[in-house]
Amino acid sequence: MEKIILKVFINSSSAEQRAMVQNLGEILKQEYEDNFHLTVYDIQQDKKEARHYGILAIPTIVRIKPQPERRFIGNISSREEVISLIQSN
Repeated sequence: MEKIILKVFINSSSAEQRAMVQNLGEILKQEYEDNFHLTVYDIQQDKKEARHYGILAIPTIVRIKPQPERRFIGNISSREEVISLIQSN
């Protein structure tokens, strides 16, 4: 399986969104070990990156790889949701 690449756009002042990122990282590590790369962007500080990806709502997770690119808008919290995001075509 090719390396999973995800970009997550959040508002870091939101405790709920920070917790979601931590949970997402833990699920990815348990399911995919070191076969993933997770980059977190704070929309307050990374406005250029958010504009580049056309982020209109947060939190947004952008799956870059595996292709095709997919987006999930909202709080992703369960193992099933994470696996579905990774495996969806």
